[in-house]
Amino acid sequence: MQKTDKKAEWNFYPWDSGSIVAQEGRCCVVKSYLGHLCGYVTLHESEVPPEWVDYFADGLQYLAIHGGITYAEKNGEWITFGFDCGHGGDDERPELQNPQYVLELAKQMEQQLLLYASRIHEWRKADIWRKAEILDEIRATAKLPTEWGLGALLGFLFGLGWRKDQ
Repeated sequence: MQKTDKKAEWNFYPWDSGSIVAQEGRCCVVKSYLGHLCGYVTLHESEVPPEWVDYFADGLQYLAIHGGITYAEKNGEWITFGFDCGHGGDDERPELQNPQYVLELAKQMEQQLLLYASRIHEWRKADIWRKAEILDEIRATAKLPTEWGLGALLGFLFGLGWRKDQ
C-alpha cells in the first residue's frame, strides 16, 4: 500500500461533530446512542487493501484492537474502521469510559492496520503458520492491552483458516 499525504476532511461519516468526544488527527472517539464509547480511524483507500472495506477481511479480526473491528465503511476515497466499548464487561472497566484512553486505543488500531497493510504482500504469499507469525509480530507492537473480538474467537473455535492441513 502506498502512503498518502492527502488530508481527509475528517468528518468521520456518518457521525456529526456533536457526538465526537475526542479527536486527534484521523482518529476520533464517539459516544454512541447507547452511552458507550467507540473508537474510529479514517484511512485513505490507497493505504489499505481494497478488500478491507469489509471488516471480516482475512486477518483483520486477529489484530490487537479492543474487541475486534466492529465497523468498516467506505465513503468516497476514505475508509473508516471502528471498534466499540460496549462488549460484556466493558462497563466495569473505568478506562473504557475515558475518551482519552479510547482515543489511544483508536491510535493503536491505526498503527495495527497500517502495519498489517504494509505486510499484506508477505501475508498473501505465506503459508498458514507464517501468517500466524506475521499477525503475532504485528500484535506484539501494541502497547495497550486488547481483547479478542468475536470474529477471532470463532476462528479459534472452528479452526477457520488455521489448521495445519490447509
